[in-house]
Amino acid sequence: MKIEIIPATDIIGGACVRLTQGDYGRRTTYYSDPLEAALRFEETGIRRLHMVDLDGAKAAQPRNLAVLERIASKTALEVQYGGGIKSPEALRSVFDAGARRAICGSVAVRRPELFAGWLAEFGPGKLILG
Repeated sequence: MKIEIIPATDIIGGACVRLTQGDYGRRTTYYSDPLEAALRFEETGIRRLHMVDLDGAKAAQPRNLAVLERIASKTALEVQYGGGIKSPEALRSVFDAGARRAICGSVAVRRPELFAGWLAEFGPGKLILG
């Protein structure tokens, strides 16, 4: 049996953070440059990275696409990216910035017809229901 470890990074203001009990006011910054974290993961043999744009989740549209683009272009990691993907334009911007998969959650519940259209257009292998 083989288990794949997929580390998760939460991004606020372009930095890797952890929130205490989901409180945006109580956060710890682990890496001011998320690329540094991604490179360290890659050096250990990690192949995939789960990235959550907490600014994007709060704003209801992706806000840290430059971080995604930088990691996707400077590593071989397969990045799955979520946070604020509520429109077709947002979804395309995430893929254009280098994500291999997009994490969609509330849109699938609130607008199932839109999500079904995304599945038809991009295929189920490109979308993660989170």
